[in-house]
Amino acid sequence: MLDRGAVPIVAHVLLVGLVVITAASVGGMMFITADTVPSAPTFEPDRPAESAQIDLEADRAEFTLTHQGSEPIDLDATAVEITVEDEPLRFQPTVPYFSIVGFRPGPKGAFNVAGDDQWKPNETTTIEVVPPNAPIPQAGAEVTVTVHVNGDRYATASDTA
Repeated sequence: MLDRGAVPIVAHVLLVGLVVITAASVGGMMFITADTVPSAPTFEPDRPAESAQIDLEADRAEFTLTHQGSEPIDLDATAVEITVEDEPLRFQPTVPYFSIVGFRPGPKGAFNVAGDDQWKPNETTTIEVVPPNAPIPQAGAEVTVTVHVNGDRYATASDTA
């Protein structure tokens, strides 16, 4: 009867030893990798003005943007931020798109998903803000559009609706 009682005790001792060794290994790896964590990314300053320009024409809730820069913009790396009287729209457009909340479906030009993935110099795109988006620009309101590429501000343009 002694032989049968010894097996569970040995199994428990081995299991506890395995847990201690695993915990020590994981803890040791955490201290080793803590020294190799990369620092926060540094961003390049905004692009020079001659290559980063957009033109905005606001006709109440319809905005026409023209890429005035010298290099194509990768739309997959692009974000657009629109404000009306310094208040951000409730829903911001994701580009390219066809139908998203707060914008009339089927934007014309570069921001339409049916186009290619580049916004080329002198290419125009038109988007229209619709409810439930807010604020809807009224006549005389200042509209500002900021284009970000790879997380960096690329260009900003303003116009009166």
